[in-house]
Amino acid sequence: PQCCGNASCVPICPIQAKYDATHHLAIAERASAHVEPQAVVHELVVGPDKRIAEVRYRRPDRSEGSATGKIVVIAAHTIETPKLLLLSTGDNAPTGVANSSDQVGRNLLSQIDVGIQGLTRDPVFTYRGPVSTGGIAELRDGDFRNERAAIGISPSNEGWARAVGPFQAATTFIKQGLRGDALKAAVRSHVARELIIGSSAEMLPNPDNRVTLSDQMDGIGIPRPNIAFKSDDYTARGLAVARDVQNKLMAALGATQIKQLGPIADSAIMGGTTCMGDDPLTSVVDRDLKSHDHPNLYIVGSSVFPSITANAPTLTIAALSARLGAHLISLLKA
Repeated sequence: PQCCGNASCVPICPIQAKYDATHHLAIAERASAHVEPQAVVHELVVGPDKRIAEVRYRRPDRSEGSATGKIVVIAAHTIETPKLLLLSTGDNAPTGVANSSDQVGRNLLSQIDVGIQGLTRDPVFTYRGPVSTGGIAELRDGDFRNERAAIGISPSNEGWARAVGPFQAATTFIKQGLRGDALKAAVRSHVARELIIGSSAEMLPNPDNRVTLSDQMDGIGIPRPNIAFKSDDYTARGLAVARDVQNKLMAALGATQIKQLGPIADSAIMGGTTCMGDDPLTSVVDRDLKSHDHPNLYIVGSSVFPSITANAPTLTIAALSARLGAHLISLLKA
């Protein structure tokens, strides 16, 4: 269905107007793919020929299963992909799968976000339409990137609290004694003026920002990831510029109740940890997303990014996925 304008696209559109992976899961199942729900892959078994011979997984009840195939594709994002590869040690992969370069888990990247919250003087009609309908692109590239990070800036249609903002406003006004038409008018006025402007900055790769294995176990007995991460002065200098722009925008809108937000590392928009490159000594996968170490193993997702963007990388991930799909179809036909 088309967007119904409820401004609640994150993490999943409640009416599925926005794409999510269940769309293609359904297509795959109709094409005879088998989906093993609620299963966690915890080991890739490497054969003497360096090919991935078996994929082992565990269900919530701790029962085990395995799968085999001519081609194995890992698409477990930026934390779980390197965790799985590092877990999969054996005689034919002593330092973990795809890790002859010692680059698996390294160069963890994230967008670093700052924002500003304010109540605008005039209505801007948040809580309508999709979350984002525009942005400021002028700070995404230029000679300044020799000195500071690129910045993506965008106002949000989510108000102050996504879908629950109107309920929070109503609760506040009820406590102040408002009822009936006065309550309705106050809520409408407030939620139409709730605005957050957010900025995201790129950061530079750092091999010490990395994912390793923890000695703590999760609920089904698989080691948790251990994460070492910090951003740098390059990013901080870019965020200082973003703060200045955000403050000026709120001032121009006559906003009150100003609140500075962040900085935070975006836990959804991440990259690195299995970087793409031509040199097997310094990267994990090649330009076709194939592991340098294993001829039938492919990795797809932002974990192959050698750098991170100042805006959401969703389209880049989709393009890499489509490109890999075409490559694998060609390979299998041959």
